[in-house]
Amino acid sequence: MNFGGFLSAALTQGPIGAALDTLVDGARRYPVEACRDGFAVCAAFPAAAAVLCLLRRTTPRRNIYGQLREPA
Repeated sequence: MNFGGFLSAALTQGPIGAALDTLVDGARRYPVEACRDGFAVCAAFPAAAAVLCLLRRTTPRRNIYGQLREPA
């Protein structure tokens, strides 16, 4: 479970940093619009995960462990 969180953190740092960076006269500036866009990207990932969780199919409500215990 932890692997997904660490992997997503590692993969999203670059794109979010690129969205935040704005060069003005050779210096990096972080305007409000860029910060808003960066936070929007951060909010989009949990929203997408929630949608994917709602679309996920589940197993039928049956006890598969009881079936495994029965002799074949």
